[in-house]
Amino acid sequence: MSRLSSAHAPSDRRVDLYGRARRVLRQIHLWIALVLCLPLVIVGVTGSILVFRDELGNLLAPPPRLSAATDKPHTVAEIIAAMQGRIDKEFTPFLYEAPNAPEQPATLRFIALGGAGKASRIIDVLVDPVSLDFVTWHYDAFPGFLNVIVRLHGNLLMGRAGRVYVGWLGLAVLVLGISGLILWWPGRQRWRAAFLVKRGARGLRLYRDLHGAIGIWTFVVFMTVSFSGVCLAFPQTVSALVTKLMPSRDANRPEPIVRGEGVQRIDADRAIAVALLTTPRARLISIGLPLRPEQPY
Repeated sequence: MSRLSSAHAPSDRRVDLYGRARRVLRQIHLWIALVLCLPLVIVGVTGSILVFRDELGNLLAPPPRLSAATDKPHTVAEIIAAMQGRIDKEFTPFLYEAPNAPEQPATLRFIALGGAGKASRIIDVLVDPVSLDFVTWHYDAFPGFLNVIVRLHGNLLMGRAGRVYVGWLGLAVLVLGISGLILWWPGRQRWRAAFLVKRGARGLRLYRDLHGAIGIWTFVVFMTVSFSGVCLAFPQTVSALVTKLMPSRDANRPEPIVRGEGVQRIDADRAIAVALLTTPRARLISIGLPLRPEQPY
């Protein structure tokens, strides 16, 4: 009997160690979820709302309707040139959004880059593409309520400190996802059952089965959204990590555009025409404008 007991002792110790590790991991998983429940719910709900930000923006603050005009609208390059002459020189256009209908204005977004502790400023200018008249302008890209949702999602209304906090929340969610996957991992005989809710389950068993099934079916989306949130909160750190792992993909130093001698830079209209050549049935929705000469459209 003593020989049999000693032979099974290492295996028993491994089982006991595995059980202890699972219990510790379960406590970590549980307490992260409990402590961070409220902010995670806020970030999750506001993120879901922002999926429909364009539709909500048009509903809350419908774009101004212009009087019917029979004249041909100006080109994008002409609109940009006209607005640049009326905006403070510290602002540079970086996005043009085409009107969705003939009676709606075009939107030109300008940015004044910050520096030395000064935050960047963005202004949206709505312009009549036919007359080139100002329609209106505003500093916030979203109307009042939606702007609060954007800030609540991005920094919990806490400014830069809140953005860092949201980034750490994203890391905590990644830990939740990884620990949840480990705790869910079934034995060899339980793979099929692990993806489903047991028929007739009641009470705590029902909730556990639902938690596990929903978690595993949404795991990839859950981790992708969480990781992308971390990237947005800590862009420089993530860029440095990517550069270290893949030196050929330096996100901070993209390859500049090298032009031959005498080659003229094309304007926005030419860039749009080139893009439409590849997809003739497409229509212009928006175009990003380069902030520096070596950047592309």
